[in-house]
Amino acid sequence: MTSRLARTALAAAICALAADVALTAPATAMVPSDTTRIISRVRDTGQPNFVEMGSLGKYAYVSTSDNSYLDAIDVATGKLAYSIKIGEAQNGIAISKDGKRGYVAISGEDRIVVVDLKARRVIRSIATCETPWQVVMHPSGKSVYVVCADSDSLDVIDVATNKVTGEVLTGTTPTDVVFSPNGKTGYVANSRADSVSVFNVATGKETQTIATGKSTDYLAITPDGRKLYVNCDDSDSVYVVDTATNTVTAQLPFAVGPEEVAVSPDGTRLYVASKGVAVVDTATNAVIGTLPMQGKKAWALAVSPDGKRVFASSSPEYTYVLDVVGFTG
Repeated sequence: MTSRLARTALAAAICALAADVALTAPATAMVPSDTTRIISRVRDTGQPNFVEMGSLGKYAYVSTSDNSYLDAIDVATGKLAYSIKIGEAQNGIAISKDGKRGYVAISGEDRIVVVDLKARRVIRSIATCETPWQVVMHPSGKSVYVVCADSDSLDVIDVATNKVTGEVLTGTTPTDVVFSPNGKTGYVANSRADSVSVFNVATGKETQTIATGKSTDYLAITPDGRKLYVNCDDSDSVYVVDTATNTVTAQLPFAVGPEEVAVSPDGTRLYVASKGVAVVDTATNAVIGTLPMQGKKAWALAVSPDGKRVFASSSPEYTYVLDVVGFTG
């Protein structure tokens, strides 16, 4: 998280530069054929930060840290479809189950905004704990969990009322949360506690702590809930956790510090944001290859619901749309 926070702060200092140019420039520039897995690269309206797949699979949403717009990329065409004016730099994004609402973290204002994705406007602002960094929809679709880095806690928001209805205490500087497929267990990455908190969703209480020994920022879980992946960029590794025992069973090394991690819908592939996007076979924990991004480092990832495309944000201005069909290295 530290590296992304640093670039977010830098971006905020120069946010006024070239904003108008970004909005009027061509939305998508096709990339030369030297990287055949790149379908397109979308020029975002500002520096891309987080990427989240819409629940209906039509759009991938990109938050921008140095501009006031939330971008929507058309999954089918790989082009920028539209942008929604938010008014502040954004971080994490969650999308409602019906695809009608977006929940976007405004870290500098200690709030999230609720966005009507059809009307393409902000309809509500909700005060949260300090420095909301990530926003994640619970599998039930009834609650949004807001990960607050500077309050060592999560806020729970009822999507029916748009009110904070609960709090989960975590380790130091939480940055991400994921849930078991049945929604009963949550896992929180504690960036400065070098651990993952395991909590009972029904009670909101921590039940166990998984020590990693290194800074943990981002998480991903397999569709069957058996494996949890934890990025540890301080050790240039991703750890594999067996959720039956909550123990680390493997460490996957990377030459360039990993950022966000994402699992394919069928659970067979793990995608790791690094220099390009590394592809891991989840059955063997072997890196089978890398999806190159013209030498760029990937920061955030999202996978289309059909598993055919990966969306990877990269500083300073592009989100890459990558074809992963049949990729074997």
